[in-house]
Amino acid sequence: MTLKGPVKMRASHRILQLSSWVVLFSIQVYFNLNPVHDEWIRIIILSSYMLLVSVSLIKFLEKKPLTKWLNINERTIVVFTCSLSASIFVLFTKREFPTAALIAGGSMLLPVLEELYFRAFLLGSVSFGWPNVKTIPRENRRLYFREGLVYLVLTSLGFALVHDDVIRSVLVSNLYGLNLTMFFLRFLFGLTMGGLYFYTRNFMITTAFHVVYNMTYIIASF
Repeated sequence: MTLKGPVKMRASHRILQLSSWVVLFSIQVYFNLNPVHDEWIRIIILSSYMLLVSVSLIKFLEKKPLTKWLNINERTIVVFTCSLSASIFVLFTKREFPTAALIAGGSMLLPVLEELYFRAFLLGSVSFGWPNVKTIPRENRRLYFREGLVYLVLTSLGFALVHDDVIRSVLVSNLYGLNLTMFFLRFLFGLTMGGLYFYTRNFMITTAFHVVYNMTYIIASF
């Protein structure tokens, strides 16, 4: 018995997803044009937005149980908890508490919610219900690859564009003054995390990698 291929999303779903990203991008642009003295305010607003959008649209738009959608199990919880605990321990031995707490919020909380939004919600909308990669018949793989590749590229572009360094590069000069190296690195990271998500279908795996990556970068810059 062969599979029919991935189910196409309705146009209304795509429009809602695009609209949610435009709002997220607008929030980031606003804060880059109007910096706040207390950085935690921006972290809370961004975190709350990505959390509310992801959870509410998965629950009410996709109408799927959140735990089933996120594919959470004991093993991935252990992996995530260990990576998060190790990062926090190293961070708090390197910096005083207020600074460490702020860095932890921006570099640990935001990655969790970025993975929830970009991978679990956006990529999950196209890949939920897909069979295991190894079990897809050869004649159907092209259909899954084509559908997945489009969303993988689009979400990776969206992921790269909402980061501060990319936005500042555009705002300070113009589109032609964009730091292409930084943009490419963000885009490449998005492709990597997206590919890992397609393979594992578990956002906690990508979140663990994302947190460790961020903390490695920050700790190396101390």
